[in-house]
Amino acid sequence: MRKEQKADVCDCVNISAILVFSVIYTVVVFAYFYLILNDWSICIIIAGVFFPYALVLYRRYVADKKIKKLENQFSDALRFISSSLAAGMSIENCFYEFVEKSCTYGKSDLSVITEEFHKITGRMDLHMGLSDSFEIFAKQSGSSDIKVFSVALSGVCRNGGDIIGLVRNTAASLRIKRETEEEISLILSGPKYNHRIITVMPILIVFLMKFISPDYMSQLHYGVGKLIALIAAIFIVVSFLIGNKIADIEM
Repeated sequence: MRKEQKADVCDCVNISAILVFSVIYTVVVFAYFYLILNDWSICIIIAGVFFPYALVLYRRYVADKKIKKLENQFSDALRFISSSLAAGMSIENCFYEFVEKSCTYGKSDLSVITEEFHKITGRMDLHMGLSDSFEIFAKQSGSSDIKVFSVALSGVCRNGGDIIGLVRNTAASLRIKRETEEEISLILSGPKYNHRIITVMPILIVFLMKFISPDYMSQLHYGVGKLIALIAAIFIVVSFLIGNKIADIEM
C-alpha cells in the first residue's frame, strides 16, 4: 500500500512539473514574439501552438534523464554481480544478494536499480525464470542497452555460456559509454553556451532599439514590417531548435 501511495505521489509531482514547465515555456515564447511583433492575437496563437510542444519536450527530457540514471546504476549493479559470480555464486543468487546488500555497496545511489531488481527477484519467487523476469524489466526500462543484455542473458541461461564474461564485458561497455558521453558533453558545453548567446543577441538588440528609438521600431508593427518581423522571429526559433538537435548526440 505504501509503495502504491508513493508511486501516486511521484506521478502527481511529475505531472505538476510538466505543467509548470509547459506554462513557463509558453509564457517565454509569448513574451518573445510579443516583444518583436507587439500583437496580442498572433502571439496567443503561436503560444497555443508551442504549449503541446513544451509538454512533449519536457516529458521526453524526464524520460531520457530517468533512462540515463537507470543505465548508470545498472552498470554499477553489473560490477557487483560480476564480483559475486567470480566468487562462485549462481546468477540467480547474485540478484538476491544485490537487493540485500545494495545499500552498503560503495557510495553510489542504487535506489532505482535496486527497486527494479527487487521486482525481478519477486517474480523469481513466483517460479518465473530469471531470463523471463529480466526480459520484463528490460522492456519496461526503455533502454536499448538493457534490452540487448536481456537478449544475451536469455541465450546464455538457456543454451549455456560464459555468464561471467557477459556480465563483466557489459559492465565495462556501459562504463566506457558513460565516460564517452561525459567527455562529449564537456566538449560541447562551450559551443552550446555560444549558441545560446547568439540566439539571445537579436532579442536584446530589439529590446534596446525599442527602448532607445520606439518610433524607428514601430515600422515593424504594421503591414509588411510585421510580416518581416514574424519571419525573422520564426527563423531565430528554428535555428535555436536545430542547434539543440545538432548538439544532441545519442550514443
